[in-house]
Amino acid sequence: MFSLVAACVDPDEGGVPEAFEVVDATTTSSTTGVLTYPLGPYGVTRGQIVQDFAFSGFPAPDANRSDMVAVRLADFYNPTGDGVFEEGSPYGAGDMPRALGIVVGAVWCAPCQQEARTILPEKHEVLEPLLGEILFVLADSNEPGVPATRGDLVNWTKTFDNDYPSVLDPDYVLGGIIRADSFPANILIDTSDMSIVDVVSGVPPESFWETFEALARGD
Repeated sequence: MFSLVAACVDPDEGGVPEAFEVVDATTTSSTTGVLTYPLGPYGVTRGQIVQDFAFSGFPAPDANRSDMVAVRLADFYNPTGDGVFEEGSPYGAGDMPRALGIVVGAVWCAPCQQEARTILPEKHEVLEPLLGEILFVLADSNEPGVPATRGDLVNWTKTFDNDYPSVLDPDYVLGGIIRADSFPANILIDTSDMSIVDVVSGVPPESFWETFEALARGD
């Protein structure tokens, strides 16, 4: 069992950015075309529906790292639990996840690096066959409060050999869900209705992963 590690905290403790503007309930998904995303109201606490945030990055581990593409939460919406990514999908063909873990990190954060190096590879290996997916979101560069760049994301994904979708959040759209100055953060999403199941600051305890696995199995 992994021990809980304290989160990195920006010593400047800047204000939390404005939440990302709510998109229309009918959105365009890069995997399924026009997709009806769950209707709001949207919120930032357990049990509430997460907004259809949009990011830019690498949807698959074998993606050409010179080309960043749009990645949005609607891409993972799987209301029946048996959705499929079609051939040609940027995520690769195969079953869609029943559970999505959003892991938010920063280049300057040592616990983020520990999680990426020692925990996420092992957990993703277990979760993927159960239909659980990790979406890694790089927020800060090597300086607190300074957004990460494409170069930072390329270096991170190569250093830690990310085998799951990895994106940037330069506008801190997840600031309404997590403390913008505290990393890592882990957000568990039920993709059947895109509701927030759990939010953990710092490297999460084993109970977080147990809940993740149960949700992915469809328990």
